[in-house]
Amino acid sequence: MQSGRRSMSSAYADSDIYLIGGLTSATDDYSITDQVQKYDALNDIFSTLQAVPKAMFYSAAVCCKGLVYNIAGRVSASEVLSENYCYDPSTETWTTKQPLPISTSYCQAQEIDGKIYLFSGDRKSTRLNSSHHDIS
Repeated sequence: MQSGRRSMSSAYADSDIYLIGGLTSATDDYSITDQVQKYDALNDIFSTLQAVPKAMFYSAAVCCKGLVYNIAGRVSASEVLSENYCYDPSTETWTTKQPLPISTSYCQAQEIDGKIYLFSGDRKSTRLNSSHHDIS
């Protein structure tokens, strides 16, 4: 990675790993980042991509139908998001998709047969036992 980060999301597609958002730090003070990097696993090369529209951490990322989604997350310890952003590698642009019906973080996303499933999560201090599907 080009810079140290934690609490970022990641997704894999076509031998590339996308690393999205998270927290950066040169010291013990962390800053939220909107940075997006792509790791080309075949050639061992990192590159910086267009930033995600909102800096966040503890979001979920997944690839679906050639697009990279970054879903939900946090912007602070008390502010949880419902955002749903989509990155198109062919145009190198982010678009905003329909937000989730609830805000959540610490969730996991998976793609099955062209649909995105988002599981569990955390809403401020409440644990969620729900899933959302077909949010792509």
